[in-house]
Amino acid sequence: MNTSGKFLTKSIFVLSILFLFGLSAFAQETEELVTMSLEDLLNMEVIVASKSAEKLSDAPGIISVISKDELERFGGTTLKDVLERVPGLSIGTVPYSNRTVLVARGDFVKQNSSHILILINGRPVREIQEGGNNAEVLNTFPVNIVERIEVIKGPGSVLYGSDAFSGVVNIITVKAEKNSVAVSGLGAFSEDNTGYGAIGGTTFKVKGADVVFGARYLEKPTWKAPLNTVVYDAMFTPIGDTTLTLDIPDKGYGVFLDVNYKNLRVMSTYNEWNTLGTQVYNDVKNSKLFSNLGYSYNVSDKWNMDFNVTFAHTELDGDLLSKRSSYNLVGEWTNFITLSDKSKLALGVSFDKRDGKEDNQQVPDSVVTISEGDQTGYTGYAQLDYWVLDNLKGIIGLQANKVGDLDLSVLPRGGLIYYPIDRVSVKALYSQAYRAPSINELYMNFDIGLFGDENLEPEKVSTFDFGVNYQGEQIQLGVSYFYSEQTDIIQPVYTDFPASWNRTYMNLSDVTFKGYEFEGKYYFNRNLFLTGSALYQEHKQKEVENPVAKFSEKGGISYMWDKGVTVSLFDIYQDKLKDEFNGVLNPNPGKTNIVQFHSNFKLNQILNFDSKIKVDLFVNVDNLLDEEVYMWDWGGYSFDTIPAVQGRVIYAGLSAQL
Repeated sequence: MNTSGKFLTKSIFVLSILFLFGLSAFAQETEELVTMSLEDLLNMEVIVASKSAEKLSDAPGIISVISKDELERFGGTTLKDVLERVPGLSIGTVPYSNRTVLVARGDFVKQNSSHILILINGRPVREIQEGGNNAEVLNTFPVNIVERIEVIKGPGSVLYGSDAFSGVVNIITVKAEKNSVAVSGLGAFSEDNTGYGAIGGTTFKVKGADVVFGARYLEKPTWKAPLNTVVYDAMFTPIGDTTLTLDIPDKGYGVFLDVNYKNLRVMSTYNEWNTLGTQVYNDVKNSKLFSNLGYSYNVSDKWNMDFNVTFAHTELDGDLLSKRSSYNLVGEWTNFITLSDKSKLALGVSFDKRDGKEDNQQVPDSVVTISEGDQTGYTGYAQLDYWVLDNLKGIIGLQANKVGDLDLSVLPRGGLIYYPIDRVSVKALYSQAYRAPSINELYMNFDIGLFGDENLEPEKVSTFDFGVNYQGEQIQLGVSYFYSEQTDIIQPVYTDFPASWNRTYMNLSDVTFKGYEFEGKYYFNRNLFLTGSALYQEHKQKEVENPVAKFSEKGGISYMWDKGVTVSLFDIYQDKLKDEFNGVLNPNPGKTNIVQFHSNFKLNQILNFDSKIKVDLFVNVDNLLDEEVYMWDWGGYSFDTIPAVQGRVIYAGLSAQL
């Protein structure tokens, strides 16, 4: 970036902050929210920890929530952008196809997001071929129909099966409480290219059914990147260097439909995302069809049953790379029983069927199946919550899993939630979780370098969490300590390097994580809002690489002017990585400071124009400081000149709501 460009960037940044604080001088007295007080907004009900509604402070887990208010204040072009603001979460990128890896508490020991389970309205979204690639959901899910996002850091619960390992993310969509239609159109502008997009949604009631529909399409400006790479001969001997100029696309669409009729619920989403596969430098299409059929039955006032059938079909088509197609079918029966006014019980069973196949397409007119297999799994679980005293709650749970030919595994959970004084809660929790090997890890047979092992054991984790939280009328503060031991981590290992590049998936040695988290939110009043978090983590491992900084912090400030103007800034900072993970072009290796700017102008209110159609103007800027962040070299590939984060992009558009 040249000197004038840096000066302009810094000027915009400083002026934005001055403008934001200038607006605060005109703050009005805090008005009561129509539906929720500020205290209720901070301590809302969540379902992710127990599969039933409970106050955030009572929930058995170290949980963060992105509320609807925060979604409106800070915006977000994609679900990935929103999740990156969650305390303790970060987004990583790796070569090949998955440029969006969700990471919790620094756990980036996998080249995918297989240690985090994503839920949509409580139902699991799994990719089982590679073991965790949900990039298409994170990049194309319609964020306009998201009501809130609940995130457990750590194993979180015995109520979920495989993948609820280092975190659980529950995406809660809006309800059809009224008839409404909203549409938005935008343009996207970067230094070299332009893009465009549209997003829309509707909620309505028809013949007793509540319907929610959302859709979006976004084509971001194409990235341009020089690639310094090594050229190899047929025997994989380096014979020279070359430089390529890559055009990296980032485009896709997503649709979501949710229909509720009495006790029956049908939910479905389709997401498709196109980017660059950086192993043979061609476009890769990621797609996922996710559907759920659910039915609730009230046996009595104290006993409720939920029946769900969940289906996910994931595809990856790399044209000159590979093609994957996998299916995951889950049938689940859950019971919620109120034993007394002090205790409740959740218990259930589930059946899990997995089937996947991967074909190699690198040789023209020749398709070779390199991985194909299936798994069947069964899970039983139970969790009891009991108020031992008026200010002391105990939790005990158990999960039993039988997957394929693997031995039966039994995982416990326990904890205490104590209120020593009013508004202060102390949580001490212990949880275990597991991750079953993916289809590729079990059955891969790629004769030029990668092999599976049908005798792999599941990965397991044991985590202790201790947290202290304060819940005030306008402020929420929390600090927590975690200690996590992961065992039998599955990684591809070179078996006879340098004689060949053959690698085989193996269970490696233990990985230990420990650290501290801080999180705070403060409403000065209904207009001015502050949020911030910090994470310090250390990890010890022998064979497992983990490109995450020890320290990171996040902070946001937002002002909602009563005259119809919202202006917000959010900063995501990550400290320096180890030298081996740095991109060679990064002027400040490893350190990143990604700033997001969001503004919204309610034109009807500003112009004093009375109409049923509400029109807003919005301007967002991603990576305001135009930080240069590069992919790191995982597995011997020279990718450290390819951007991991796109440069500054400005989004501007109009939205209309009826």
